[in-house]
Amino acid sequence: LITHTIEAGQSGIYAIDYCKKIQAQGITYNEIIDESGTIWDQIQKVAYKPAQCDKIQVTFFVPPTLKSGKYKLRVTVHYQINSIRDVVEQYETPYFEVTSFREVR
Repeated sequence: LITHTIEAGQSGIYAIDYCKKIQAQGITYNEIIDESGTIWDQIQKVAYKPAQCDKIQVTFFVPPTLKSGKYKLRVTVHYQINSIRDVVEQYETPYFEVTSFREVR
């Protein structure tokens, strides 16, 4: 995790090292989860990365309606290889602090 404190309505950044061995398009699900395990936001997007090893920085959006507190980001990537084989990868960031707009002024 690169951004440890994020204002609600702004974006954070995390870094990831990955080695992708298959040439397939994936669907990524980003979930923002509080300390009690409640999922506050889920975003789905199509992700395409070439089959290679790389280090990248990824931006994620914190909704403006999210209350102040500690949260983590769970990222799940789903690849459908063919009609009978799926590959699912999942990882989580460390906790980060979300502040409301009023607290930052």
